Amino acid sequence: MTGSFGDIEQRHTWPDVVLGELDDGTNATLLRCWRADILELCAGSAIPSDARFAAETALVGRHFDSPEAAAFESVEVSYLGLLEWLGPGAFSGRSRNGAQTWHHTAIPNLSISVGDQVLGLKTAFAADEDPSVWLNHEKLLYLTCSRNQVLPFSSWRSGFLALIRDFLTFAMRQDTPPVRIRAFPANAKPEEVVDIYLYGMAHPQDEVFSRRTRVLFWYFSRPGSAESALSEWLAKADTLESVRVLHCELLRRPELPIRLQFLLAMQSLEAFHRCTREGVYLLKEEWEPVIQTLEKAVKSAATGGLKDSLVQRLKYGNEYSLRKRLTELVTEYKKGLGDTEMPVGAMVDKRNELTHPKNPTHPSQAEIEDISLLTELAQALTEACLLSALGLSEDFIRDRVGQEEQCRSASDEWKRRHP
Repeated sequence: MTGSFGDIEQRHTWPDVVLGELDDGTNATLLRCWRADILELCAGSAIPSDARFAAETALVGRHFDSPEAAAFESVEVSYLGLLEWLGPGAFSGRSRNGAQTWHHTAIPNLSISVGDQVLGLKTAFAADEDPSVWLNHEKLLYLTCSRNQVLPFSSWRSGFLALIRDFLTFAMRQDTPPVRIRAFPANAKPEEVVDIYLYGMAHPQDEVFSRRTRVLFWYFSRPGSAESALSEWLAKADTLESVRVLHCELLRRPELPIRLQFLLAMQSLEAFHRCTREGVYLLKEEWEPVIQTLEKAVKSAATGGLKDSLVQRLKYGNEYSLRKRLTELVTEYKKGLGDTEMPVGAMVDKRNELTHPKNPTHPSQAEIEDISLLTELAQALTEACLLSALGLSEDFIRDRVGQEEQCRSASDEWKRRHP
């Protein structure tokens, strides 16, 4: 596949929008995620404001051979419903030279402009940041669509942007080629098809982002694996939303205090277990007589606030404990973890200690190091769970998670410190 991108570098000046036309006559649309938290969208054709977006994905082995294709930076999307996606009241508006511009009230340097044809969503780099240093990709991988499985963007509203952002955070590293999603309104005409390119680039010197090297696109060595993973990611958006948000927030926020990082990692694991299985000891009909007996005992032995508190706790007495949940996950994904040590007991004890502190103090250096190791191992287990949910095999997960250097080092160091 080729495109009319030959003179892009000569025509492009940041942050102006540059559009290219593909062979099939559709205009190029680009989305780039930079440092995993800046989203930019761009489209070359206007889509009716009442159109409902749908997207489908399928991997095709076609590349742009033009090095200039990677120079796209600005992005716009021609969907007037984007304001609704991003939430009411999120933007303050003004008019200038016949175009309307809204500035996001919470995200710096994010604005939306509406002219005669195109709705644009733009972000800007800080003045001292030069985007050219990392625009070094020579090829683009494409995700295009076969219209067999329609996923309505409109049902996700603003969550769609976060969904794609988190996929990039979890899935792409700085040397991963961009990929493409094709988006279109329901019952779209050919001229209404829009292509969105996903960039997961990070600045080469951005150690904060690149320290997490266990990423999804490493697994895409078999035909159809990218299609399957992204399709599963989108299809399970609702089911795994809490896991996705917790895990990706931790990946994007390494500056958080180590205790909070650990608690986020543990909550991600508990959320995954809750999202994917029932997690109860007894069936409902078996649990009913048990809880009735316990409630009678509590009410006869306790009074006042203590009685009320114990009765409320009994409502959750049939749910698996955190220790039981983690043990199940480790057992189920053991092959994917390889020889990695997963000290479930230590993880649960430390989590309970941090959530029920008796004498809160600043952590010692030894405690910080221990919590760091437990956090690394908990993240590895979460990644194994998520990758498995996306349909990747245990062998691939073992090679890229259980055998990954950071994970093995954390496991070996934990065993050395706690023989």
